[in-house]
Amino acid sequence: MNKRIICLLLSLVMLLSVALAGCSKKTDEDIKDDITEEASRNTVTLSMYLLSEDDISPEQEQKMEEAVNKITKSKFKAKIDLRYVTAEDYYDVLSKAFEESQEAKNNFSFGASASTTSDPDSTTAEETVVNEYGVTELKYPDITDYQVDIFYLGGIKDEEGNYIVSGLEKFEEYMENGWLSELGD
Repeated sequence: MNKRIICLLLSLVMLLSVALAGCSKKTDEDIKDDITEEASRNTVTLSMYLLSEDDISPEQEQKMEEAVNKITKSKFKAKIDLRYVTAEDYYDVLSKAFEESQEAKNNFSFGASASTTSDPDSTTAEETVVNEYGVTELKYPDITDYQVDIFYLGGIKDEEGNYIVSGLEKFEEYMENGWLSELGD
């Protein structure tokens, strides 16, 4: 008799849990947002510094970035922010970005608020994008102006073919400053 009562109580508990789980009122839109949010957790945005002979127009830069991201987003869930810099400014821009990144790390505190706006009425941009086919696309995190992920580290020559900057010298400088991470470990 005790076994029957215990079995009855267990089956009532199981029925109650199934009934309560079935009562959630999520719409199709809520379910789609949940799926997009979960998938977007594994996305990454990287910055890539590139040498260019001449200044690149914003339209050209956007077209090239879209072509690259068409591949990287679909295969690697990675968005690449291309940053074109002329040869004479390349290492200055790169060094400045490393210095700003180091300064940001030094000034970082865990108790600080992520929001910098004091206006309570300010609005934020939409977090998801629906493409022309009605499909919700993944969200990619924003990056800072000083983020450095992928860059060229080599020599730069002048018009006569003489090295202005040696890649080895820059490598050693960046290692001394702690701007590069060792990959051996």
